[in-house]
Amino acid sequence: MRLFIAINFNDEIKDALCDASAELMAAAKRGRTPRRENLHLTLVFIGETTRVDDILDVMEEAADKRGRFICLDKEIAQKKEVIGRESE
Repeated sequence: MRLFIAINFNDEIKDALCDASAELMAAAKRGRTPRRENLHLTLVFIGETTRVDDILDVMEEAADKRGRFICLDKEIAQKKEVIGRESE
């Protein structure tokens, strides 16, 4: 499974990014932009791995110190949807 850790944007930020993207595309000779539902900020690209449980454990340990993570992958989310505690 290809894994990465990312920040998922709220609708307001996605709207602003889509608007800016549309302006850039209007001025561009070629290129394409990601679909709205794929907009995110990748923090760490892990790549291909089978060590999902190990990664979830490390994220849980980090969340205990810093805040929470939400798993957006449906398959992995069945194991743990929210890792750590609520951000303060």
